[in-house]
Amino acid sequence: MSLRGRLYKTPSASKFLTAREHVLRRITVKRGNSKYHTSCSSSEAAINARRFRARKILERRDGKTTNMNPLISVIIPAYNAEKSLERCLDSVLAQDYKEIELVVVNDGATDGTRDILARYAKLPHVTCIEQENSGPGKSRHTGFQASKGEFISFVDADDYIAPNMLSSLYECLKAADADVASCGWCWVVGEESYPRLPAIKGPPSMTGIEATERIILRERRFSLCNNLFRRSLFHSINFDEISSFRMGEDALLLFRLFPAAEKVVLLNEALYFYVKTPQSLTNAPSLSAPLDHSRVFEKIFQSCLAQPHEAWKRSLDDFYFYGLIYALRICMNVRPSSKEEERELRLFQNETRRKMLSFSLDRMTKKQRLRARLHVLLIKMGLFERAYALWDKTGPIFRLIIKKMI
Repeated sequence: MSLRGRLYKTPSASKFLTAREHVLRRITVKRGNSKYHTSCSSSEAAINARRFRARKILERRDGKTTNMNPLISVIIPAYNAEKSLERCLDSVLAQDYKEIELVVVNDGATDGTRDILARYAKLPHVTCIEQENSGPGKSRHTGFQASKGEFISFVDADDYIAPNMLSSLYECLKAADADVASCGWCWVVGEESYPRLPAIKGPPSMTGIEATERIILRERRFSLCNNLFRRSLFHSINFDEISSFRMGEDALLLFRLFPAAEKVVLLNEALYFYVKTPQSLTNAPSLSAPLDHSRVFEKIFQSCLAQPHEAWKRSLDDFYFYGLIYALRICMNVRPSSKEEERELRLFQNETRRKMLSFSLDRMTKKQRLRARLHVLLIKMGLFERAYALWDKTGPIFRLIIKKMI
């Protein structure tokens, strides 16, 4: 069910008009330095001017952006996000880039999310869609199908964006004639924020194949939401594959999009704000979370092996071993709801540890090989979970220092 449109009441009548009728009935026409509103009884010239202006406004509403900046569609999946949703939506609506449409998908929320969206759906250029709970991958697909923009951006309902994020990404993409523009982001933990910027060494632009190696395989940054994508990149995306995962689907979607891009450009500004919340799927995972993450990493690893790009070989083993570590770390936060789930979790942990202990480290890069040996040692000593429990209690600055040291 879609909630869209706005009602206007005319001064001369008591009846309500739809947004489209309102645009057709009342349009501002400029002559020299003066401005006035034409009425329904205006002269033929004024009526023609009114129709011309109305057509331009309606073209903008329909995503046809002749002689103006192209339309950017911002897609937001929302599930039980009543505490953060208004902040998220307001940050998008406050963008200094004005040619945007906002598509929000209520993924079967059981809190006050729907009531909030009912209010925002009355605003122009805001579309709210309801669906049964299906996960963020399916929600993004639903939002994409309803969108009309030439460019696509994603925002998570827990997060928010800087007022100039979309305009900065678009100008960067336009100047480089690229298909994807990517900016840095900030981790927001309580009242503190910690910026993470693209490690730009050399040219800030690269091919999609190079971006895949650098951002996904080497730096292992799977953020989908700090990017602006050209819509044409999505034509070959198998959304059924993406939607089959409830966790890690953003990394897989990013992996499918980047190689399809002719050029990816990086912007060295932190304009997206990831908010760490205890209620998020990442911090309160179910048993399916580590299983999905493991399957996503395996799928990306096997896809890279099947596509013999020389640039990908340098970091592929590093990427796979990191995926094993990450799956074990997610397991630490899983709280089984039954003895059967507890048994499945234990079997998965044992299988993941076995893969790590048997994995050949010879093809890993020198720096990552040292870290891998440290993790293998922790597993052999039975200290992996204890070490990471201590690690999670440290602050981001301390973690950064330790990472630089090893």
